[in-house]
Amino acid sequence: MRGSIFFIGEKNCGKITLLKNSITSTLFRLSKTNLNNSSGVKTGGLFLEKQILNQNFTYKKAEGIITFLQKNNSLMKLQQLYETFETNLENKFAERILREKLTTYHKYLLYDRFRILLTNEIQLAKIKSSDRIAFIGSGPLPISAFLLSSLSGCHIECYEKEPSRVELSIKVIRQLGLANQIKVLNNYGENLNDNNYSTILIALLAKPKDKIIQSIKKHAKPGTKVICRTSHGIREIFYEATDAKLLNNLKIKYNYAQGNQTISSAMFIL
Repeated sequence: MRGSIFFIGEKNCGKITLLKNSITSTLFRLSKTNLNNSSGVKTGGLFLEKQILNQNFTYKKAEGIITFLQKNNSLMKLQQLYETFETNLENKFAERILREKLTTYHKYLLYDRFRILLTNEIQLAKIKSSDRIAFIGSGPLPISAFLLSSLSGCHIECYEKEPSRVELSIKVIRQLGLANQIKVLNNYGENLNDNNYSTILIALLAKPKDKIIQSIKKHAKPGTKVICRTSHGIREIFYEATDAKLLNNLKIKYNYAQGNQTISSAMFIL
């Protein structure tokens, strides 16, 4: 596709404009990445980060890029690319921990990014060592749970619906010596019915968010803090944003992703 010219639809008109070597055409090309090619996915994911995080986008430009990608059915494909990129990273590092018998997770590629994210979320919800946390959608490498435990000293129960991810993450937790702090339950987030959590953290990729939030509202006790991760602005290229309608009539405190961060956090108290 070298030297290709991509079709960009102009807003508010039926005309078609040709743009060459633009950020939009680059993203359009990335959306065609073969998700079954792990090497290509890693290259694509890293290149996507470089294109988005190393530039400053005005609100108007970001909105235009997102709108174009939506109209051309490329936004969801880019989100799928980045989700696959992250999932592959987690699986491979989890396997490395077990294979090499590592006792630390600090060499994980996205460690610094998640350390900043969790530091911000701990401050946002004022999490302390006596808190009992539920983390919904923990995945094969529950890096958020690791950092919550390390940075605050709290106890975490992870909810993960995929049995293979549960099995892998339990082995990793044992290898890291964190079994006393972190437990993993093979359960769906929408099945959460425990009312003894002080804070509930919903992973950005945890779905369906409407049923998860509905279940939390039904079962969690008043005063429970809920952090729902979301995506904002140009960073919607990485992740689907949480539907704003799900947070209607709630008093929300936001921590928006900046700089090298990709995930934003929305907190409300029941």
